[in-house]
Amino acid sequence: MEPRSRGIVNRLFEHGVTSPTGKSRWRHTTVRFLLCNPAYTGTLYACRARARQSLGRRSALQPIGKRHDGSMTPRPRAEWVAAGSIPALVTQEQYDLVQQKLERNRQFASRNNKAHDYLLRGLVSCGLCGLACTGRTLKGYAYYTCAGKRAMEAASKGGRCRSRLTPVGQLDEVVWKDLCEVIQHPDLIALELERAWGGQWLPEEMRARRASLRRARASLEQQLERLTEAYMGGVIRLEEYARRRRELEEKTDAFKSQELELEQQAERRNELKEMVSRVEDYCRRVSEVLADANFEQKRRLIELLIDRVIVTEEEIDVRYVIPTSASGEHARFCHLRTNYLPSDAQEYHFRRVVSPFEWGGVALHKSNLAEE
Repeated sequence: MEPRSRGIVNRLFEHGVTSPTGKSRWRHTTVRFLLCNPAYTGTLYACRARARQSLGRRSALQPIGKRHDGSMTPRPRAEWVAAGSIPALVTQEQYDLVQQKLERNRQFASRNNKAHDYLLRGLVSCGLCGLACTGRTLKGYAYYTCAGKRAMEAASKGGRCRSRLTPVGQLDEVVWKDLCEVIQHPDLIALELERAWGGQWLPEEMRARRASLRRARASLEQQLERLTEAYMGGVIRLEEYARRRRELEEKTDAFKSQELELEQQAERRNELKEMVSRVEDYCRRVSEVLADANFEQKRRLIELLIDRVIVTEEEIDVRYVIPTSASGEHARFCHLRTNYLPSDAQEYHFRRVVSPFEWGGVALHKSNLAEE
């Protein structure tokens, strides 16, 4: 049997063999785990992998800031520990041949086939089913096609995805044009940053509001002093004094809280100002090379500044990632583990929707690419 996970998965499905979890469709990773398990040679090994924190999102469309389960990193063969023996199902020679074949399959996998250039390779998702879209070229026409159109995914999800095939040239052009607009107009980014940071107070309004709060607090302190004098002079009884003093103290605490919030907003505004300045400087440097950028330069820029492009019928949702620090200018967003968590963000994430999207090309409504 040829150790190619796709062929094995399809054969198991055709023969009605359910997965270890009882599902009708096996996962490629499950089959690969079985093929790589040395226990079938008759020896049980311990310490074959070590646990670590996950380095990426399980889905490109998963919300930012959500923590994920850990994953396992294989250990070198020298670190494995023999833990026991069981009846062998295959010989060591057969096991080694399978591992060699798996390695060759990995080298020639479709994800490593770069015979055709796709500017948005690995960055496009289907807005209907949420699965990734891959570049396909057939009879001279190039498209981004949803993985949900393949028979394997269709069988596990109850039917093929009804999304249309997206012409590569059109989508690449629309997204690149929008990216250039964002870079050449950093005020758009500044506006999004302002909105995200909740800067509803202008500096003049903030100063006026702070002065008003201070006057109100001073007035309450004077009222509290007069109330105390009235109580000491026997004008009001203890119960009335305690009730009115408690009300004044509650109002004072409320004003203190508002003042503290204004101070925090002022600090955030200063941080925002510095952040916008860094973003504007970055956009100015990048915009100088946009006009003469070749394919490789465009690709590097798109990998750095775009997290995902989601295509839904006549709408394109472009999710940008703008570096807000020097360290963020050299690593892709999907490679920065800290950016998936709430703290220590080095980039700012925002969205732009391009609508309507003009569909064109050939055989948009046909599924000839999906049948392969």
